[in-house]
Amino acid sequence: MDRRTRIGLFLSVVVLALVAFLYSSLPQASFVSRDRTPEAYLFDEVSGFKLEREVTGTEALAAVKASHMGSLKTPSDTAIGYYQEGLTIWVSKYKSAKTANRETNRMVDAISRFGRGFRPPEKLTINDVGVFRTYFGDSFQYFWSKEGFIIYVIPGLLGEDEVKALVGKINGTF
Repeated sequence: MDRRTRIGLFLSVVVLALVAFLYSSLPQASFVSRDRTPEAYLFDEVSGFKLEREVTGTEALAAVKASHMGSLKTPSDTAIGYYQEGLTIWVSKYKSAKTANRETNRMVDAISRFGRGFRPPEKLTINDVGVFRTYFGDSFQYFWSKEGFIIYVIPGLLGEDEVKALVGKINGTF
């Protein structure tokens, strides 16, 4: 192998190594699956509580609108799971993670300012996820945004440890 070939081969290896290094050091884009639907996150069973009814499409979107006062950035898709013992999981999909996060923060502000019967939300960390918890009626309720989705959980008879496990299960699937 002559000197020019060795230099060319060496430079090729250096360029490939540099490209691989630069690619691996780039921040990875936030994953929002365009084909992932909110109902994919309604599990058949949560802590022994079976899914009794699933609401999707226009019926679910109507329920979201009816449960909010004031303006609401309408999600592109929604699913609601009604489980035994009062557990309810709402999952709304937005066009981007930025929109879902903004709408979650707007919800925190609206509940704090106008939420009759709601306690102002407090931010918790559950399984390394920032989750808001409020109190309404006779129970805590939890909500957060994750990669283009807003998740709202009314735990019914789930205990605190079971809620933590559910948050982890939901976030493990996103």
